[in-house]
Amino acid sequence: MFAGRQGFKNMQDYRGALVERYGEDDDRLIEFYLKDTNENSRKAAVQLITDGWFVQPSRQFARAMDSQGSEVWMYHFTKPVWGWMGAAHAAEIGYVFGKLESPSPEDAKLSDAFMDYWVQFAKTGNPNVEGVSHWPAYMTATDEHQVMNATIQTESELRRDACDLLDDIRGVGK
Repeated sequence: MFAGRQGFKNMQDYRGALVERYGEDDDRLIEFYLKDTNENSRKAAVQLITDGWFVQPSRQFARAMDSQGSEVWMYHFTKPVWGWMGAAHAAEIGYVFGKLESPSPEDAKLSDAFMDYWVQFAKTGNPNVEGVSHWPAYMTATDEHQVMNATIQTESELRRDACDLLDDIRGVGK
């Protein structure tokens, strides 16, 4: 994804982009994404792109796999890497392949965990390996995912309200 730093010039531009992408449901999206940000359309746009392009489709895919009895593991990389963008799409790739420039001990540990998970998954079809936090398979009933940051932990209901709204707008499950 490529995005300029300026965001939308005003709320009218932001609304126009929402109407173009989501049609008549833009009011529900504006209410949801701007309820805590006041007039910060850039922050709202980044969160909507994150939810609409990555989080909700990932959850939808994981649920589809689970409904077919297939195991799938879902993670959320939350370590801010690129300044103003925070933990952006593909920011974890350097960690996955152990290609970090002058990593801190914390970053090296996170990279080692990523590599352990990925190698184990490639070998066995399951990322769990001794020495790193257990990563539960995704199940719709528990909605669990692994949070990848300095502390690796299991959480549930990643952006649930946003995903539910986007599911409704997109007609997922209907």
